Amino acid sequence: MNYKLLTWDTKFFNIKTGRVIPASLQENQLVSILAEMRREEFQLVYWASEQKKTYDLQAYSGMLADKKTTFEINLQNINLDKLPLPKSEPYCSTFPFAQLEKLAIQSGVYSRFALDTHIPYEKFTDLYKIWIRKSVSGEMADEVLVIMQNNHIAGMVTLAIKNGVGDIGLIAVDEKFRGRKNGQQLVFDSQRWFIQHGCHTACVVTQEDNLPACRLYEKCGYKKTKTEFLYHFWL
Repeated sequence: MNYKLLTWDTKFFNIKTGRVIPASLQENQLVSILAEMRREEFQLVYWASEQKKTYDLQAYSGMLADKKTTFEINLQNINLDKLPLPKSEPYCSTFPFAQLEKLAIQSGVYSRFALDTHIPYEKFTDLYKIWIRKSVSGEMADEVLVIMQNNHIAGMVTLAIKNGVGDIGLIAVDEKFRGRKNGQQLVFDSQRWFIQHGCHTACVVTQEDNLPACRLYEKCGYKKTKTEFLYHFWL
């Protein structure tokens, strides 16, 4: 089978949603798979391609939704003593959760779910609210760090360890607290946390068009290792 049903997405969006599996396809192969999925009454289809496609996507009701870019860093090259002193702390229930939700939504403004105009804005915000809620509960993250300033959550980052590799999930700095190097501080505090928990490598995935985020990771020592092209097709 060249495609699969995405059960969670189908339930969340309330439309039959699936994913094309092969990362490398000729145009005629993709068209054939999409035609079969249309017959199976799929309405939204994701496809992660190794290369950017030059043919007319609109002819197949498709769009380039995201240029998914992965950054990595070798943590073994980092001296903890040379990192800035930590300014973040683990999120706890005494902190205002509504502010954390707001930051989670801000972290996704460049995401494919925000940029695809077929997806209602409320669905995009609900998606990131679920993400941060599951991160706090431990289902999608091992730790949530926040920077508190003036009794306000100035910034937050969600951290997880996957197969021994440290992974940044969501990261955002509140608009009122930008320009104060809080973003760098969150990344450095993340590196410290990963090292303290035995990770030798860390990674983060962002959108290539999210230039502020890309510059931030590069400034903090990350290197770009991979780019995937994510397409949405509305059948």
